[in-house]
Amino acid sequence: PQAGKRGGRGFRGVVGGYAAELDELLRVIRSSTAHFVRCIKPNVRKAARCFEEPVVMRQLRCGGVLEAVRVFASGFPDRMPIRDFVGTYCSVVAPSKLPPHPPGGPPSQGDAPTAWERGACAAILRAFDVADEATALGHTKVFLGAGVAAHCK
Repeated sequence: PQAGKRGGRGFRGVVGGYAAELDELLRVIRSSTAHFVRCIKPNVRKAARCFEEPVVMRQLRCGGVLEAVRVFASGFPDRMPIRDFVGTYCSVVAPSKLPPHPPGGPPSQGDAPTAWERGACAAILRAFDVADEATALGHTKVFLGAGVAAHCK
């Protein structure tokens, strides 16, 4: 064996090292739970100790933070995509209580629930004797009042 020869069993090139580090990073990401931090700029000048309420409120409104606080404050601590809710609970409700499927089956529209899924969600909640004021249907999610998720389970 020559002293400067590469390719020995212990040699780890740049690509191999990068691949190992990437694998480790992906393992850590998959094993963790995501948390998000919302950063708010207190003023447009980025000056210290200067708080401009309209600037902050605009960021909170555009970022959906105020809407999220409103939903939680209105008593809907649990939320679930409508499609997931229907998929989970549809099988425990009598088919006669569900709306009829449209001809050809429900069309897929990406993340947005179909009209049938929205109707099925409402029918499932009625079948579980959940009061209308204890739930709210959003564009893509069903919001459940305190104790409703446990009642459904």
